[in-house]
Amino acid sequence: MTKMLPEKVFKKREVDLRAEWIEPDVFRRIGENVVLRARSNRVPSPQVVVGGDTRDDTLVLMESLSRGIINRGGSIILIGGDIAKPLAYFAAKLYRADAIAYVTASHSRASFNGAKLCFTERSSRQQPVLSLAAREVINKREDVLNEYQEYLAATFESNLGKGQSLVMDSLFGTSSIIGPQVLKNLKFDLECLHAYVDRRFSYLQDNAPDPTLPGNIGELRNAVKAWGGVGVAFDGDMDRAVFVDESSEVVPADEIAMIVGSRILEEARKKAKVVYHCQCSNGVPQVVEEANGTPVIQETGWRSIKEKMKQVGAVFGSEISGHFFYGDDLYYVRNGDDALYTTLMLFRVLKSRRQTLAEARKELPAYFTSPELRVTYDESRSARVVEALRKRFQNDSVYKLSVIGRDLRAEKHDGKEWCSWVVFRTSSTEPDKLSFRFEGRTLRHLAEIKRTLLESIPDEHEPLRKMMEESYRVSVGDPAAYYRRALEAPGRQR
Repeated sequence: MTKMLPEKVFKKREVDLRAEWIEPDVFRRIGENVVLRARSNRVPSPQVVVGGDTRDDTLVLMESLSRGIINRGGSIILIGGDIAKPLAYFAAKLYRADAIAYVTASHSRASFNGAKLCFTERSSRQQPVLSLAAREVINKREDVLNEYQEYLAATFESNLGKGQSLVMDSLFGTSSIIGPQVLKNLKFDLECLHAYVDRRFSYLQDNAPDPTLPGNIGELRNAVKAWGGVGVAFDGDMDRAVFVDESSEVVPADEIAMIVGSRILEEARKKAKVVYHCQCSNGVPQVVEEANGTPVIQETGWRSIKEKMKQVGAVFGSEISGHFFYGDDLYYVRNGDDALYTTLMLFRVLKSRRQTLAEARKELPAYFTSPELRVTYDESRSARVVEALRKRFQNDSVYKLSVIGRDLRAEKHDGKEWCSWVVFRTSSTEPDKLSFRFEGRTLRHLAEIKRTLLESIPDEHEPLRKMMEESYRVSVGDPAAYYRRALEAPGRQR
């Protein structure tokens, strides 16, 4: 963590810092740097929204963070701990704050913590809503919770959930504080799992509030089988969601992006732009183009997606981890990501089309897309693996290699028709992890790109090859079931 503190880190508009077993004094220094960075926008006494998630040490780190902000003459709009990240952004917009300092490690395991920092773009003409003196702290937790609920109630029809069964899994995270009340107010027939705070995420896979982990989604799938309806699991700070359809199948995030994004494009201006993660299925750009939109590819990372949306003026953005972003005044905070809001948007689309989630999925393009393989490997050797793969695909005339930020994407085409692609990278938040995802237009193309990827790993990294094979086997399980939708698609070549 301390290596990430130089001034260059704080030149970015949004910063994500994360580490294990952090000393509180590091957070004091972060708080001081937040004020110094905000002052560079000619704000003599910056107002900073301070909040945090449900982790064991979040309150201690929030206290140190606040001390640093006060030390440098900032003032604090306090929303407290056990509160979802989207509400921190909501509070900053509501009160025209100059910065956000939110303590969280999102979906990482319990021993991790960190901070998500955002420096807002309030112009010098826009005065803060609150007239705070330097070094003043004002508690706005209850006001923000109430205002946020009122905003969702005004945005979505009051009977949105009437006749809809929904199973919500908070994974012991911040959604347990706000989610049930919002959903019940909108008339959902609601069943809640893990709807209380366990600061160490004791019963979760890897002790991590990560809904993409197979061990964390199994209970939700079983509950959907018993209860019926749709299931949704939120991550620790409620900015990501994973959905389970009425058949108890986990719905890939790129399919949710197709369903919600296509509806947004129906109501948007002509040729509106949609930013999508470079690991998304090719079905995403296909659906965007069919809806008369313009797809824009971007590298991994919630911050990267948001920055690209701002750059191109996009109306929607998505990432395969379960982040969904809303631009063009669709959401209170432009380009904001809010998993509860996405849940309501999805049900609005399904209700307008008079479809179940399972029915809506059947209308989407279906290709043979692997799960994301996140393999823990020796950090010192990971960069060499990525470099070897880069050279292999760059020197192969059959593949076209694109560098998209930290991601490398190799695509194979047969004339005008695409055959397959593979994306590989090292993780920016977990340096000891390598990420791979690949897709084939047909089952034959999938087998070919998988074989090519594995064979391209140098022999000196044979253990990595075996770990990838095992990760794929465990993640896919029964291939006939995992690729069922693609196998059953009309006219699909196998």
